[in-house]
Amino acid sequence: MKTWVIVTAAFVSTVLGVQAYAGPTLDAVRTRGELVCGLRGDTMGFARVPANGQAAGFEVDLCRAVAIAILGPQARVKFVPLPAERRLGAVRAGEVDLLVSGTTVTFGRETTDGVDFPIVY
Repeated sequence: MKTWVIVTAAFVSTVLGVQAYAGPTLDAVRTRGELVCGLRGDTMGFARVPANGQAAGFEVDLCRAVAIAILGPQARVKFVPLPAERRLGAVRAGEVDLLVSGTTVTFGRETTDGVDFPIVY
């Protein structure tokens, strides 16, 4: 449990540290009152979004932690399961506010796609 709290605090600190860069996205989340979080949705233990909508897993918990950091304890989160080929495009198109998913760090994604990878969790 203590490790989970430390990991969550580190992640939230990282997210809040880039607030100026992500300003328009944060403003949209605050206006909407809901964080739209993209994830795989089919990986037991990391992100599982079954038909009944009760999302569970580590990546789901990270999304909830970020939502609480932005919107407070009553934060709402919408989970959007995305296949690998749509994940980065969904972020660029504004379909999701945040992508929390196992995505390989590559030079091309960092340069051509403009992805800013945080520390690996």
